[in-house]
Amino acid sequence: MNKRMDKRGVFATLSLTLFVLVLLSLSILFFKQASSTESRHVELSFFQNTYDLDQSVQQVFSEAIIEQMGISFTLNGNSLTMEESFPQSYASLDSLLLDLESNIETDFPEVVVDLAPYTDNHLLTVRPFNLTRKVDNGSLIINPLSNVESYNLELTIGGDVSCLNSLSGNGSVDLNFNIPGGSGCAINQDNADGEIIVTTDYGPIELEIEGDGELEFNVTTSLTSSLTINFTGEMENFKVETPIQIGITNPGFGYSKQGVVGLFLLLEN
Repeated sequence: MNKRMDKRGVFATLSLTLFVLVLLSLSILFFKQASSTESRHVELSFFQNTYDLDQSVQQVFSEAIIEQMGISFTLNGNSLTMEESFPQSYASLDSLLLDLESNIETDFPEVVVDLAPYTDNHLLTVRPFNLTRKVDNGSLIINPLSNVESYNLELTIGGDVSCLNSLSGNGSVDLNFNIPGGSGCAINQDNADGEIIVTTDYGPIELEIEGDGELEFNVTTSLTSSLTINFTGEMENFKVETPIQIGITNPGFGYSKQGVVGLFLLLEN
């Protein structure tokens, strides 16, 4: 009888011990799960905060560039229209960007901004076709690289205007050129290659289109430009980027993010 009771006592002790071990194992498992969940939450919060910071910095620079340049974009199917006035003074824009760079890097030490790739020639890149727009030595240069079918370029200039056309059909992009009220300034040329010389009261304008479709004209004269670019492919994921570099680094997480400033555009369709 005593032996049976001893065995029952041993079984009871073992059962209790096993129950305690199960509870302890479950507690450890729940603790690890809670710790893992908390760690994951911290990581997600960090990446969200980094994303929000990056978007905020981009938006600050985007608003400054769009306002100071006075450039507008209209997207219509496979066509993009850029309207702007010339000549443009980039001195005030560059000064504003430098102030923004200093303030951002002071307030957010984890952020590093590099303006030089943009302020060198105020380059804009149109995605997805990698078309670039820049100002170099007083000339506006449009480099299509590919996927451009035609340009429709209209210039608005005051005073007397006349045009001398020396275009040929040896190029790759069609050009429809017009200056309202100008003498001989309504020019349409398929596969345009060559130049148009515009005489104005304020000095000459030289417009040149290369065989590969690069378009260039000097913008030292007071004028308004409306350039419509007709693409051959679909304008999916359209965006305009600057080469302003933004770096965000957090040594604690061993994380570093590099990117460029995209323009936050309110497009007219």
